[in-house]
Parts: sequence; C-alpha cells; structure tokens
Amino acid sequence: MPALPALPALAATVPAQARESTGGPFDLLLGLPAHPLLVHFAVVILPLAALGLVGLVLVPSWRVRYATLTLLGLFVGLGAAVLARQSGEALATHLGRPLEHARLGNVLPAAAFVLFLVGGYWLLMVRHDRPQTGFQRATGWVAAVLAIGVTVLTTVVGHTGAQAAWAGRIPAIRVAARATAAPATTSAAAALQAVSPTTQARGTYTLAQVQLHRTSSSCWTVINGGVYDVTQWIGEHPGGSGPILALCGTDGTAAFTGQHGGQGRPDNELATSQIGTLAP
Repeated sequence: MPALPALPALAATVPAQARESTGGPFDLLLGLPAHPLLVHFAVVILPLAALGLVGLVLVPSWRVRYATLTLLGLFVGLGAAVLARQSGEALATHLGRPLEHARLGNVLPAAAFVLFLVGGYWLLMVRHDRPQTGFQRATGWVAAVLAIGVTVLTTVVGHTGAQAAWAGRIPAIRVAARATAAPATTSAAAALQAVSPTTQARGTYTLAQVQLHRTSSSCWTVINGGVYDVTQWIGEHPGGSGPILALCGTDGTAAFTGQHGGQGRPDNELATSQIGTLAP
C-alpha cells in the first residue's frame, strides 16, 4: 500500500507574521492561536446552558435543583463568547477577516448577554419551589425563545468559521495523495495529456488540469466556474500566503466567497488573474 505524501509543516504554509505574537492578551495561548482553542468553550458551553434553560422552562421539577447551575452556565457561556470574539479579532490581523463569520461572531456576545439577563432574571425568580405568576411564565417563555435563538446562532457562527478555515483544503490534500500514490509513468502521461493544447480549447480547462497546478511556483484555482492563475498573490496577498496556498489546485469558490464575498476590490483583483473557464 503506497504511503500518503508527507504534508509540509504548518509553519511553512503560514505567513511569518502569523507565527509571531502581536502582544495582545488574546493572540496566542501556549504558543498556538488562541481563537481555535477558546472558541470551543463558546460553541459547547453556551448552547448547553441555553438548552438547559429551555429544559427548565418545560420541566418545572428541575428548577430547584438545576437553576443555579444553569445560571452559572449562561455566565460562563457569555464570557466564552466574548473571549472568542476578542481572540478572533487577534487572529484576523494575521490571516484576514472572513466576513460572514466575523459579522455573526460580533453579534453572538450581545445575544449571549441578552440571554444571560433575561434567563438569569427568570432563574432567580423560579429557583424556589413556589407557584409561578403569569409574569414569570411569560418571562420563562421569552427566555426559552432567546435560548433557542442563541443556540442556532452559535451553531451558525461555528459553521462559518469552520468553512472559512477548511473549505478547499481537504480536496487539495486528497489530490496530492492520489498524485503521489499513482505510478510515475502514469502521472507523467496524464500531465502531458492534460496540458496538451489539442485536448482542450484554448482558455478552457478541466479540473484535472487545474489540479496539476497546486504548488507555490504554479498555483491555479477555480472560483465560480472561472480558472485563475493566482501564483503572484502568494507573496502579495494582504492576509498572507496561507489562504492562497490552500486554494492551489482546488475549487476555491467556497473559501473565496467565505473570505471576500460581497467585496468589490477582491473581485476586481481576482479578475486580473483569470486565464480561462472550467470545462463543463
């Protein structure tokens, strides 16, 4: 069974400024970017506390036993959301700012704060085993709706962050593994056939052709059906070389859209690198 290709060290694909601390308290933690570590507290603790609050609204017998624990969870979840946002801002100074993830990440601490106020107020009112008033019941249902909303928002924030970080990277690794595992003669023949001008109309390329250009010396990518040679941007990209290297030899539509969707300047700069279109 052929061995998978050795992957380059992470430091080799991350720009130098990303490996240096900005000196801020939320930049690095134990030598690693703090955001991927701190964000796990927010995406785990905050939804758990929110769903716990919904459970207390639905099951009155749980309130006396779990009200204090749920209130503590909401407080810790709020703190985790704030820390995740601050560390995300620090990470963005190195790698650029994924717009959708950043926008939702800025909303999450405010939503968690409102949930803590409303949910905490209700929990303090019902922590004793006493009949609820109409106002208390209404407050509980409002808190439950807020809790569900915060849970959904936290999930979406986590998903957009994962998409910005990983979209396009796994296919690149798989392509590299397949290329290395194939016999040398087969790879050479495939390469010659793929680049032969007689196999495709000029300016039209297959994904197989794009996948051959996955190095820092020749980096092609597909975005929204267009084929782009972004080799020059490896050294010129304001967010460092890492995001460009992740696009090499892949369909980078999701990664580019997640990072620059809706921005005119990146779209215009990308257009100058177009060399053709993807064959149907």
